[in-house]
Amino acid sequence: LNLFLSETSETNQKNYEDELKLFNILRQIRKEASEKFNQPAQLICPDNVLREISKLRPKSYSEFLDIDGFNNRMFNKIGAEFIEAINEFEKNEINIHKVKEKNLPHTSYQILELIQKKYSFEDIASITKIPEAILSVQIETLIEAIPDLEIDSLFNYDELKMIYEKIDEG
Repeated sequence: LNLFLSETSETNQKNYEDELKLFNILRQIRKEASEKFNQPAQLICPDNVLREISKLRPKSYSEFLDIDGFNNRMFNKIGAEFIEAINEFEKNEINIHKVKEKNLPHTSYQILELIQKKYSFEDIASITKIPEAILSVQIETLIEAIPDLEIDSLFNYDELKMIYEKIDEG
């Protein structure tokens, strides 16, 4: 019973943390919409509705309208951005789960998070204080664990262009 309660408590804590992360992402979207439409953020979408969206993670117009307090006007202003943010958030969560399954070192989570936030290779090396040679190996391990990991941001545009040209050449 204690093991079950401990696992339930850990799951609840993880869910709460995930909801809080998504809530803050949605708040940023709402803030940008507030500036764009020159309206108070609470008028764009109240906090209690954002909390419910963070918990339920709707992905369609009808799912959004099923949330108490959410209406067509809100969807027209921020619905598409919310759907995109929810999908991106869930994709990132799946990638983190893949890393956990491989039992990779804790620093791999930090590196993955920075890659997902579109930091450059140099910035990641600077932030994590990991030598570039070791960072390269860790990124390679992440790519093996998550083959569809988007890594374009690690390279500058000219390097990336050259890489794609060499790939096209075979």
